[in-house]
Amino acid sequence: MQCAQRTPLIPFNLPEVKCFSEYVSSLGISNHHHIVVYDRSEEYAGFLTAPRAWWMFKVFGHSNVSVLDGGLLKWKKENLPLTAEQPSFKKGHFDARLCKKLLRSYEDIMDNLTQEAELVVDSRPQAFFSGEGRMPGGPVMHHGHVPGAMNVPLLSAIDLEKGVLRSRDELIKIFENADVDLSKPMLLMCQVGITACGLALAADVAGRHDIPLYYGSWMEYGQRAPSDKVETGND
Repeated sequence: MQCAQRTPLIPFNLPEVKCFSEYVSSLGISNHHHIVVYDRSEEYAGFLTAPRAWWMFKVFGHSNVSVLDGGLLKWKKENLPLTAEQPSFKKGHFDARLCKKLLRSYEDIMDNLTQEAELVVDSRPQAFFSGEGRMPGGPVMHHGHVPGAMNVPLLSAIDLEKGVLRSRDELIKIFENADVDLSKPMLLMCQVGITACGLALAADVAGRHDIPLYYGSWMEYGQRAPSDKVETGND
């Protein structure tokens, strides 16, 4: 991502505000535009990096943004128009403003372990949540999840047969089955701050908007947290 300062703890860090404004403006985007984002991921049916872009625009104060349901894969399957031409746009004017209420830090997570003000919802696959899964070639870290966290894997929110996000009613049921009350305070996390954005989108469709994200997610927490602040298993 342009403008982002990657670190070993946060490889998918947020861009610097001024740089993000200039970069988005260079793409011909202005604050009055309705932005539609999509990706070509097959495993997540277009809901991997596109929701991250959707969330990032929201973090930088732009709420008029949507994700193309099914992404490029579904678009191709429906034989909709495609082009190989490289577009050129007149420079836009995008003024980004950081919305801090959508962000949570490692320190916030540690404080929350004591205060229990927000439910932690983890969107990683169950194997990673339980501590059984491993990232090939990943750093030395703890494996498991934040104490008290609930697991709602992003893939459970996607109808892979149809290649679309599940319906509002289905999504509400998925959260209910995971004992996640969408009316209560909560925050989202995942492995590196990507799939949690997809779960934020699913919650948004289900009627719960603007859930904050722990952007360092397990990549940071697993390396920094003491062992007694890590749980394993699925309970």
